[in-house]
Amino acid sequence: MGRDVVRRESPDNPEERSRLWCDEESFNVLEENKGTRNIKGLVLDMKMLEIEMLCGSVELETSALN
Repeated sequence: MGRDVVRRESPDNPEERSRLWCDEESFNVLEENKGTRNIKGLVLDMKMLEIEMLCGSVELETSALN
């Protein structure tokens, strides 16, 4: 129920939500440097990064969350 409430904060723009539980959304926000100060927490499965790294280099920066 809580995840649904957070998802309703911004259904189409995960970078505007307070929390990100979907690995793909978290990865995209960090990779595309789209984070906002609204984000209080995120989940990122490191195995997903390993798969992405096989296709080339991956650069994620915490500055995406400023």
